[in-house]
Amino acid sequence: MHIVTLSILFVFGMSLRLWNISSFGLFYDEAIFAYVASDILRGKIIYLEIVDNKMPYFYFTIAFSFFLFGKSIIYPRLLTAFLSTFTLVLVYFIGKELYDKKVGILAAGMYVLDPLSIYWSRYTMTEPYVTFFSTIAIFAYVLSRNRKKTGYIFLAGLFAGVSFFMKQLGILTFLMIIVCIFIDSFRKEIRNKKKIIIKQVLISLLGITVAMLPGFILFMGT
Repeated sequence: MHIVTLSILFVFGMSLRLWNISSFGLFYDEAIFAYVASDILRGKIIYLEIVDNKMPYFYFTIAFSFFLFGKSIIYPRLLTAFLSTFTLVLVYFIGKELYDKKVGILAAGMYVLDPLSIYWSRYTMTEPYVTFFSTIAIFAYVLSRNRKKTGYIFLAGLFAGVSFFMKQLGILTFLMIIVCIFIDSFRKEIRNKKKIIIKQVLISLLGITVAMLPGFILFMGT
């Protein structure tokens, strides 16, 4: 029953985000993003021959959609709408892991109707990407907390790093994960608490380093 409800929410959420998506013109920032992505495909070097203040992974995502389907803003818009809709599935599983299926459905329902989520998902903007990858990072941390598997901590750091290289604000997700590691550790009566905290922090740092390494190489090369 919950899967049926989640499927209905997914279809409804996708419909809200796709409705009439190609009928309005370019948002101001979209025009800049599309121009930068097009220049990347022409072989220009970002931050050296192309100047803007956004993070590189976002531009390369747009450029990749142009490479696959053609230079039309509708393609990155469709990708943005899909990622925004799929975020509700992640929200459901976070609620399910923390509480139960009913809470997961309630959280997903609240997200699918969120006006800001709907608005920004209809444009090619950074916010839905940061939200999507940050939500994956949070979900990975919740899994590590509930299932006691450190591999999930690595994934939490990894996707927090991707979120950061979509938009600078994404670094807050990683900082939140570090804070949660400390809070969760001190709430529990466990042995070698200090070693466990250090281990989890180091693993999450490894994850974010792996995610950010291509971006750092790009910056250093320019």
